[in-house]
Amino acid sequence: MDPHTLRVLEFDTALSLVAGHATCELGRARIQSLRPHPDLDAVRAHHGEVQEAISALDDGVPLVFGGLTDIGPAVDAAARAAVLDARSLLAIGAVLGAGRQARKQIQTRAERAPRLAERSARLADLAPLEKRLSRAIGPDAEILDTASAALERIRHSIRALANRVQQKLGSFLRDPGWSKMMQEPLVTTREDRYVLPIRQEYRGLFPGIVLDASASGATVFMEPLVVVDLGNSLRQAQLEEKREIESILRELSGMVGQQSEAILDSVEEIAWLDGLFAAARYAIERNAHLPHLNELGFIRLTQARHPLLRGDVVPVDIEVGGEFHTLIITGPNTGGKTVTLKTVGLMTLLGLCGLPLPASPHSEIPWIADIFADIGDEQAIVQNLSTFSSHISHIVRFLPQAGPHTLILMDELGTGTDPREGTGLALSILEYLHTRSTRTVVTTHYSELKSFGATWPGAVNASVEFDEETLRPTYRVLLGLPGRSCALIIAERLGVPGEVLDKARLLMGEAHFEVEDLVEELEQQRAQAEAQSDQMADKLRRVQQLQEQYEAQLRDLRVREAAVLEQAVKEGELLVESAREELKAAVRASRQKLSAVSNSVEIETAARTVRSTMEQVMERLEATREIAGVPARPMRSWTAGDRVRVPRLHQTGTVVAPARGQVVQVMVGKIVTLRQPCLIGARASLLSSRCEEVRHDANGQRANTRWDSTGDGGGG
Repeated sequence: MDPHTLRVLEFDTALSLVAGHATCELGRARIQSLRPHPDLDAVRAHHGEVQEAISALDDGVPLVFGGLTDIGPAVDAAARAAVLDARSLLAIGAVLGAGRQARKQIQTRAERAPRLAERSARLADLAPLEKRLSRAIGPDAEILDTASAALERIRHSIRALANRVQQKLGSFLRDPGWSKMMQEPLVTTREDRYVLPIRQEYRGLFPGIVLDASASGATVFMEPLVVVDLGNSLRQAQLEEKREIESILRELSGMVGQQSEAILDSVEEIAWLDGLFAAARYAIERNAHLPHLNELGFIRLTQARHPLLRGDVVPVDIEVGGEFHTLIITGPNTGGKTVTLKTVGLMTLLGLCGLPLPASPHSEIPWIADIFADIGDEQAIVQNLSTFSSHISHIVRFLPQAGPHTLILMDELGTGTDPREGTGLALSILEYLHTRSTRTVVTTHYSELKSFGATWPGAVNASVEFDEETLRPTYRVLLGLPGRSCALIIAERLGVPGEVLDKARLLMGEAHFEVEDLVEELEQQRAQAEAQSDQMADKLRRVQQLQEQYEAQLRDLRVREAAVLEQAVKEGELLVESAREELKAAVRASRQKLSAVSNSVEIETAARTVRSTMEQVMERLEATREIAGVPARPMRSWTAGDRVRVPRLHQTGTVVAPARGQVVQVMVGKIVTLRQPCLIGARASLLSSRCEEVRHDANGQRANTRWDSTGDGGGG
């Protein structure tokens, strides 16, 4: 990527904002080293990893690598048989421990974060080396007694000898004759040997060896003769300790050297993981989102905020590369044109690095092979470059590389020279880029470039909005509408005399103001359209609110309706049960009537009366069921050969023929019985208590007719 473009777009500064969320030096360095990736699939994969990191943070699973430093140089040195110091080995052990913890944390949620799980699996499992380092080196980079059995033995000897020396020296401190010779009653050390501070005048009287003297010469530090042999032994033990420590460091460095490749791989993965979680923390803090990626050269930024702007930033919506690939932004100075230009470039760079953007999740960026930017006044006195020359020198570099997968950003194209020549050159450059389908965004004050945006297919104008009442920009970008420079309006508000402004208008000519008036009219129409759109949006919101209220009321009515129906069904069931009891009472009354008559005429008359009563009760029962909403229960269909139970006879019979009307012929033994199926009940059955029974003898002659009030009619 072009270094000049990265510098003018402040790319490294933007990376620093993300790197500030890393937890260790490795992650910060990883973020700062990012550059746009040439492979779009790799960028998509990185986006997926960042998204999984965001989800992990949302689930309360932070990944922290606090305090880790870059151990790469030390590991490389160990691989070349160098002996590392304790602090370097401590740092290596910390990295191994952090890698083990990270692998454990991520693997527990492997199903939800498969990409992170795959990456964490690359962290080397070097538990034996990590354990050996932790047993040998303490948190302050001191070599522990547990580093080796020999070291533990030597240090035990050193402590014993030191105690004996101090005990003997303590006797000098407690003896009044010796203590008066001392500058202070204390034991100190010189050249790793224990000494006493003796006054200069007692030097010849004190039995010992002078090892040092104070700067003034008033005090000499003497080792008493009685501890010289013990001191020699102690010194010998200390030298043995030093040799053993060197041996331990050599051993540990060799172990690191043997695993150097695996350790360096882990360092790289830790740096990558810390960088991913730094990007995730940045996304959460800045409400940033990962953009969609495409291969069509289409840039769409919605609610985009320049990453380096903080506070109350006005977001912009801007797009280029779809129906048009050349965007010409016009408008007054300080209106936000350059910020918009930089936002497009910087957002594209960050997105191609796999980083989230401070924009809405609907934003989209394409794969871009190169981005070139010519922004700002970079005149150089030393190089004898004017503003115009500086601009042209940059443009010359990127013109040969222009194409569909190139994004070119140019600020104030054609300025710094004669306006007519600058306009002609700007139009020519713009046409050159446009005909090569280059993704181009330029800012300008030239009216001729506005005409280019209005007349060339694939080119479009845009403007930055300016409030003429307050003389302040709104920082809104309006696509499809050229902007006005507002130079005379601003000059008038700032106090330029009217005669000067009138002369300026005369010199500018009517044609210029016709264009300006046309632009102003378009702005008014746009404002009216936006107002109408806002009104329609408000009406739509009100309609949606009414619809939501209606749906809520409808749901409430349905709940209440269901409750009413449920109660009605319960009441209907009670009515049906009452009708059943009434039917039973009618049957009992009919039995009593039939038992009181003797001849066949009276029997037939009584039977017709009973049948009529039953039909009336049945009709009332059915009507009650329909009114109450009690569902009808299906009636069983009987066919010849069905076995049924006749409770009145306490026997089982066989259906002789299918049901005809309201009766079924049942053969019980040699007797054929006609029985009427009941139309209600828990199941379709032959209820003898509610059915007419007619008996026939073996010759088919009618024997008698009676009512049976027991059993359930033998429902088979």
